[in-house]
Amino acid sequence: MSKKRRKRKNSNYQIEKKEPPKKKDIFLQKLLKNRVQITSGALALAFTITGCQAIKTFKQKQVEKQAEEQASITIKTPNNRSSLKEAESCYSIFNHEEFLFPEIKEKIVEDVDDFYQEEIRKEQEEICKQQEIERQATYDEYLSIYCQYFNFDELKVIALARQLTHNYELSFDAIIDNEHYNLDNPENACMLFVYHLYNKKYLSLEKDKYSDYFKSLTISDEIVTLQNGIYLPDGRTYTEFLNQVCDLLEMDHTYITAISYTETGRLSSNLAQTQNNFGGLRNKNGFLSYPSPEAGVIAFCTNLKNYERYNLKSIEQLSGVYVHGKRSEKSDTWIKNVRAFQKQISEEESVEKENKQTLTLEM
Repeated sequence: MSKKRRKRKNSNYQIEKKEPPKKKDIFLQKLLKNRVQITSGALALAFTITGCQAIKTFKQKQVEKQAEEQASITIKTPNNRSSLKEAESCYSIFNHEEFLFPEIKEKIVEDVDDFYQEEIRKEQEEICKQQEIERQATYDEYLSIYCQYFNFDELKVIALARQLTHNYELSFDAIIDNEHYNLDNPENACMLFVYHLYNKKYLSLEKDKYSDYFKSLTISDEIVTLQNGIYLPDGRTYTEFLNQVCDLLEMDHTYITAISYTETGRLSSNLAQTQNNFGGLRNKNGFLSYPSPEAGVIAFCTNLKNYERYNLKSIEQLSGVYVHGKRSEKSDTWIKNVRAFQKQISEEESVEKENKQTLTLEM
């Protein structure tokens, strides 16, 4: 004859069976590797994480005092089979409709909560650590890319950059002395750092200390030029890469391209085709040469960016400084050619944009 089930006694702790499991319940399930089934009413499961204390089983549920005295089971690890068996037995008692250990439940929940918070803290630390590794890898990757354009030993450049910035914790502002650069962008910072290592200007370094090191950076004297007059070695066009550099330097690419076309006869000059010099750049020894088209573009755009220190307000003022070296001596021919190319470039880009939109609609 089956015994009748007793009615539920009044209790402050009631189990809502249909309530979805809480996050901590799921966390406890993970800890026990699913060997002890824990529901929303099982937060009082008899174990603590640090001391791993639990309650011994008992036979007579009616004798609550005796059961409390036996509540000293130690579960060392979830992998301990005997302890798991005791925990399962304990759980069945805790889950019983009439049986409660409020003070023990409170202690267990506190211990579980402490462990839960500690696990969250460790997880956050691991996330931060991984983010820092990825951040440093981003700088290393950009330095590697731009070193190729200048025939630099990328490992030496990366090692130098890490040394000077304490693994990129310090901004490149501490190294590159030019207030007109936005060095918050990792790619822009790496591009300018590599270029100024090549140019040996605007670097806040002891030149005597690093002079021999600078010489050891170059690994090849090879010069790679434009292919078919307009293409870079990776297949991109001259203007595509120039637009990218202008975006990094926050400059108007139509304006910069127009100056380049003016200086090189739309890239047809011998200077552009054989020396990767796209802006008529020179020093006291004559016109400059660059090891790749990318290096030439970076040098040209950065040189124009540096003109901002003169606080030039118009193309007329720029023409005087760029052509004659004096703000007051403007060049009407140069201004006319730049404006004509700028208009032509804008019209070509408008047509190209319309063609892309038409093609998209047809598809």
